Amino acid sequence: MTAPLLTSYTASTDRYPPDSQRAGLKQGAAGMIKFPQTNCSCNDCVSRECCLGSQLAALTENQPTALPRHNHTLGYRDHLFHAGDKPEALYVVKSGAVKLYLMSEDGSEQVVAFYMPGEVLGLDALGTGVHRSSAVALERASFCVIPLASLEKIPGCHPLLYKLLSLELVRDHRTIELITKKDAEAKMANFLIGLSARFRARGFSASSFNLSMKRNEIGSHLGLAVETVSRILTRFQEVGLISVKRRQVEIHNFAALETLAGCHAAYGEFADYLRASKAS
Repeated sequence: MTAPLLTSYTASTDRYPPDSQRAGLKQGAAGMIKFPQTNCSCNDCVSRECCLGSQLAALTENQPTALPRHNHTLGYRDHLFHAGDKPEALYVVKSGAVKLYLMSEDGSEQVVAFYMPGEVLGLDALGTGVHRSSAVALERASFCVIPLASLEKIPGCHPLLYKLLSLELVRDHRTIELITKKDAEAKMANFLIGLSARFRARGFSASSFNLSMKRNEIGSHLGLAVETVSRILTRFQEVGLISVKRRQVEIHNFAALETLAGCHAAYGEFADYLRASKAS
């Protein structure tokens, strides 16, 4: 059953001990946690309309062998894979949210991207034979796991993979464009508009959603200090663009937010314009 339109997406409040502290899990040779494997079906998955797994499964409907895949479930701050691990599968996010990040030589973390239901992790390792970044769950998350070995047995899968790789390139280009913007408010406005569009594409509300990531993780992704992120969100509230309650965000003025996302004027001038508009 697909998620109903305009349903607010709220992150899971379940909290699990990280990685190896969880009972009943086995550590893999490459440091990956091996979860019990269970067969999965597209029938009841809310992400099936935009999911690689369901599209690959459709290609095998008239084939003697169905697409082999299984479920993974991760708890809060569990890792799906680490930088340096050899690739074993592609991972389609079914629920929850995931952060992809790199570690610099000085030990600081650089957030590369955030992944949502229907999006695919693991593509970075297809050409190099090793994951260049690490993936960690920002909340309880589930995945449809498609072993790489099974892809070679699926006729017609290459166009889908080309499409996915193309989408990853578009994501990378947009991220570069985002972090090179000089205006901090424009960065944050772009980030919120982008999240809104991704939630809308999955049948959730475009105006009310949960920020699964922390303020410092948003800052790392955008190239902003955590104090700057908090200050901008407060400013956006003061002029009526959004309202924020803990991690829940509601967008009240899409037009103004989109204008701010594309403008390079000083924020003070734009805020004055918004206040004047409200007064009139």
